[in-house]
Amino acid sequence: MVAATEPPWPWITKQARIDVATTKLEVVDFAMQCNPRLVVAGTRNIRSDDGERAARTVLCVRDQGRTLDVILTYSERDAHDGPTLFETATKLQADGCEEALDLDRGPSTGGVLRTSGSEERVELRGPIRHAIAFTH
Repeated sequence: MVAATEPPWPWITKQARIDVATTKLEVVDFAMQCNPRLVVAGTRNIRSDDGERAARTVLCVRDQGRTLDVILTYSERDAHDGPTLFETATKLQADGCEEALDLDRGPSTGGVLRTSGSEERVELRGPIRHAIAFTH
């Protein structure tokens, strides 16, 4: 018997991890609500694949709320291509996300990750009205 294997994840994925347990969050300047919730209580919350592909920006909560991953996933060859919500939710659940929220898709997927002495950029695919910044 041959074991079934998951096909390789074809999308570029950038991820930044924030240790919420040791990061002091003093001020919230602005709050927003987004949907859909991709993973709820460790279970995929998207029930079927609608086939709509797009670059995605996702938040993933791990370690009983102590860790927050900011995830960008997209195609390098097509600015509007990326995984479906179903594919994204399936991947996040398999990777151990306890809760995951899709912030947006398409043009707003982009970001800058600054670490000690280096900077990595994922260029925006279009104009945006709002941005989320995590500083520490």
